Amino acid sequence: FPSHDTWTSYAVQVTHSCGTINLTVTMGTAPCYKLSGNAQTLVISGENCIQLTAEINNQTGCAWSEDPVDFSCDFVLSLDYYFGNNINGADGNTFTFQPNPTAVCGQNGGQLGAGGIANALSVEFDTYDNDFPAHVYDMSCDHVAIEIDGNLLGPGAPLCGPVCAKSSAGNIDDGGTYLVEIAWNSTSQQLDVYFDHKQQFIVTGK
Repeated sequence: FPSHDTWTSYAVQVTHSCGTINLTVTMGTAPCYKLSGNAQTLVISGENCIQLTAEINNQTGCAWSEDPVDFSCDFVLSLDYYFGNNINGADGNTFTFQPNPTAVCGQNGGQLGAGGIANALSVEFDTYDNDFPAHVYDMSCDHVAIEIDGNLLGPGAPLCGPVCAKSSAGNIDDGGTYLVEIAWNSTSQQLDVYFDHKQQFIVTGK
């Protein structure tokens, strides 16, 4: 992914009924991210991808966008997720919104790289059952939840979920690529989360 130094400026002229406007638009060839831990960029089938961790024990990686998300405006984020190809693997990952300027990762393992990040909202994609056999706030199926307290292992319940990611209660670390969509309506203060075209959560802000 390019740094800001590789961005290019273009002169754009817009003509409409009220006259002509000259604009300068600065664009890069891809979004900019700050990578931490074991995260790295890869090109797969011509596409720019971020690999958070390789299939190695005790790995932690994160990628933070350098462009803050503006919650005063509506937005829809569409993400292609690949969770690996090992149904016995662990632990999963999150898509986390956080206001902190640091780009470091949170706690790893069952905290999915987001544990301990203050004032964060995390959409959790959990591929490992950490509280077997109790199944209090974890589940045997690969699942999705929303966390806001910076602790993905409890003792408190998630804000929403967990629910099985797939209606079949199967694994998502099965070599497939899954579409994740996160939509925010700034007027209604509503956050919708979809996994593989299925709506999982509707959260209304306060």
